[in-house]
Amino acid sequence: MLRAAGVCAVVNPQSFSTTFSATENPLSESGAWVHVQDRTDFLSTGGVAYGLQAGGGYDDSIMCLGSGTWTDVEIITTISKGSVSGIVEHEHIHRCNAATGQYYEINFAHDGQYADFVRAEGGTTVGDYTYLVTSLTYSIPGGAVNNGDRIRSRMVGDTLTAWIDRGAGWVLIGSASDTSVGGHAKYASGRPGIGAFITSGSGPLSAYAITDFSATAI
Repeated sequence: MLRAAGVCAVVNPQSFSTTFSATENPLSESGAWVHVQDRTDFLSTGGVAYGLQAGGGYDDSIMCLGSGTWTDVEIITTISKGSVSGIVEHEHIHRCNAATGQYYEINFAHDGQYADFVRAEGGTTVGDYTYLVTSLTYSIPGGAVNNGDRIRSRMVGDTLTAWIDRGAGWVLIGSASDTSVGGHAKYASGRPGIGAFITSGSGPLSAYAITDFSATAI
């Protein structure tokens, strides 16, 4: 059990969970979270966490766990949503390398228009992101993501899968595989994390936040 400054986070090499009870900018929870190269950070306040990206670029807000051995992982987050406009995403991050900015992400559009499956190659241009399936292949069942909805994702082997729970049980969103290196995923391991993206004139990210996070090795 990790406790610091109002934080109550459970951490071991194979699981981590938190409800973001501390006020921190950037998010840290006694070093549980780390900065990812060339990305913006998250903050936590009042039991929510949200990204600090200003918009206008591809420096998504990304933070990942700073310790533990992770390969196949399930992530669950709960959405805190207010008034959101434009293009704003909540992201689940799998197999992140904080030093290189390489990871997998599933991004969940606030309006439900899409859930895209992406490999981040490191770097902050549009060409540094590889879509595992064509963008907009999947929309989110039920439309816009609402306050209190839960988002779940898994990466097992070469395949990412995502679900949403609107209070009546998990509903499949979709899945995608990376078979780019000898028929297998380019990134075989790395740490789980959280992400957010906003375009200039959209927002704010504080209105599309999360109230909890859990990662469990599977």
